[in-house]
Amino acid sequence: MKIAFVTLAAILSVAMAAPPAMPPVDRKNEIKCEVNAFKPSWPKLTACCNNSMGRSKLEKDGKKVELECRLPWGKLVGFKKCVNDLNYSSIIDCERD
Repeated sequence: MKIAFVTLAAILSVAMAAPPAMPPVDRKNEIKCEVNAFKPSWPKLTACCNNSMGRSKLEKDGKKVELECRLPWGKLVGFKKCVNDLNYSSIIDCERD
């Protein structure tokens, strides 16, 4: 009896400690932003995208580097604010897919 109770308590504690599942990506309300910047910290710009529930990809074309970020429409303002707060000379070009 005690073993069953301890086992049940252990299973419940593990289930409660598990993080909630991520919601599915809604591709209809997704926006694609391209960020060009002069001598930025690309990891910091990537973190801005990821913190805004986005998916980021760095594209390199010779010396030109560009960050592509796909994020939900509602997170666009937060993403732009994060990039602007880094104080890099940057251009953010966004369009709906």
